[in-house]
Amino acid sequence: MYLLSQGVKTKNLASHLDISLSAVEKRKKQLKELFDIEDGQDESLLNIARKKGFI
Repeated sequence: MYLLSQGVKTKNLASHLDISLSAVEKRKKQLKELFDIEDGQDESLLNIARKKGFI
């Protein structure tokens, strides 16, 4: 989430984290479910994470 909040694009996250793009997408999906994000937008995920103090 931190890298997303810093403006790193999803397709570039895999190289930053040394994992596959599908692993990045899977983790983002899990986080969106965990934070109950209904619209599926990364920005919504980041906003909730900021409000809860995760980033």
